[in-house]
Amino acid sequence: MFNNYFPDFYYNRVEDIDVCFLKENNIKGIIFDMDNTLIDIFNRFSPRLLPWLDSLRRNNIKLIILSNSHFKNKVKKIANKLNLNYLYDAKKPNITGFKLAKESLNLRKNEIAVIGDQIFTDIVGGKKFGVKTILVRPISYLEVPIGLIKRPFEFPIIFAYKHKKSR
Repeated sequence: MFNNYFPDFYYNRVEDIDVCFLKENNIKGIIFDMDNTLIDIFNRFSPRLLPWLDSLRRNNIKLIILSNSHFKNKVKKIANKLNLNYLYDAKKPNITGFKLAKESLNLRKNEIAVIGDQIFTDIVGGKKFGVKTILVRPISYLEVPIGLIKRPFEFPIIFAYKHKKSR
């Protein structure tokens, strides 16, 4: 029933994703969601994030933020702090932003993963575009109102996904 919404992989946080895992899955580029994936509602990120991003770069993994935020200055500020390229106002799950991110990464679809905390934007958009999808738990459940509205609809999907994987 929920299979079209299932991510390919699930992690608690981005920093838990190991470089070896990425290489084993031929992932050479990552399209990141920003809000509640890399930063919390107060624009803070984990102290583990910068060293983790550096380890990806040392392993020649290309990185870009694809954010639905229409606040260019916010996305630019965070991207600069994290030393990442970015696209904003992506309108995920529409695939237009994913196409632009793919062009920026200059990789084939089978070499790209999208990492995000929302099923209905990041995972559905990534699946529609045809790249690998990695769902992470939101950094915080404090978020913008639209996120609060969608979260309850994600819980049964995540429960079904975990149940299926545990078999």
